Amino acid sequence: MKDVIHCQYTGGTGVEVSKEECKDLIFTAHDGTNERFTPGDVLCGALGACILTMMSVVAKRKGAKLDGAKLTAHPSFDAQNGRLTDVTLDIKLPDDTPQDLRKLYRAAVDACPVHRSLNPEIRFTVNLI
Repeated sequence: MKDVIHCQYTGGTGVEVSKEECKDLIFTAHDGTNERFTPGDVLCGALGACILTMMSVVAKRKGAKLDGAKLTAHPSFDAQNGRLTDVTLDIKLPDDTPQDLRKLYRAAVDACPVHRSLNPEIRFTVNLI
């Protein structure tokens, strides 16, 4: 089946995640090593990837270039229950991006399906740089 995500426990704090021919290992943050991606890291990575692809659609429609755009996500988790509480997104756009296009890119952040799927209690700060 297409678009099916498979997760298999591998021992310790590891889980193998796969989809068709693609697979990787994800570890919980409980071991504290910070050497591998955690589920929270993957969530923020998915959010960043979705936002940048939404912006690329805007760029294509407007005949603009988004080459070199970068997004850095800074998540904050509640220490008591591990829940994601805040995400600061620093989005570096090409230096020559006009203000009207910046507004459209900012709107793309809110239109991102991953962003819209997250708990509305999560606070987001978006910085277009």
